[in-house]
Amino acid sequence: MIRIQNVERSTGKIGGLDILAARDTVSIVTDTDAMIDHQLKSNDPAVDSMLERLKEIYGAEHLKALKDSELYELYKRHSIAK
Repeated sequence: MIRIQNVERSTGKIGGLDILAARDTVSIVTDTDAMIDHQLKSNDPAVDSMLERLKEIYGAEHLKALKDSELYELYKRHSIAK
């Protein structure tokens, strides 16, 4: 299978393993969004903990100045990294 993958890559085609890796990456990102949305909607204590952590890193004033979508992306980035 790896040999086929290398041949496909050398000809410029997207190999089966590349497709699987891309699909898995999309699944992880989608699952992460769903998990974060659920945490936010259910007032999960983890949300407050993460927001406190973000305040320590960026400062409360910076977070207040962000648009909702920017704060969400920042929250998501740190949630994935933890």
